Amino acid sequence: MQLAHERFLADNPEVVALLKVITPRHARAVGMSVEAFQLSELERAIGREARLRRLTVEELLLVYLGERAAPAPRR
Repeated sequence: MQLAHERFLADNPEVVALLKVITPRHARAVGMSVEAFQLSELERAIGREARLRRLTVEELLLVYLGERAAPAPRR
């Protein structure tokens, strides 16, 4: 799963930028640690991308693991 997350982040620099600006203050405001909040936001970003491609989260992560070619987004 970590490899899929790393590959997703490599393809989505805007998500990396979002995760970098999460501060302890932001995390406290939602009752989480910084790491938990970052993971939550990463999972939300993956979910959004999966919906855009009309895939399940699991299917999208398999794409990033290279188990099948990335399908073109369905419109």
